Amino acid sequence: MVEVVAYQPVIGVPMSDYLDFYIGRQFPDYEVTVMAQNGVMPPGVVLQMKGGWPCVVVGDYDSPQKVERLVVK
Repeated sequence: MVEVVAYQPVIGVPMSDYLDFYIGRQFPDYEVTVMAQNGVMPPGVVLQMKGGWPCVVVGDYDSPQKVERLVVK
């Protein structure tokens, strides 16, 4: 399972977009893969697997996104 643990808000992405990805929500890892391929996650959502590194969603809506290791900005 992958859990939403924080946000690193991105300029131009309304805070309301993050509401479906509330902190504490969990997704099976295959769902995260599909959502990233379809570009449906708000950029800036921070995800973490139990015992893993926090990672942030990068990329634009409606195009393939990536989940990269979080770097504090």
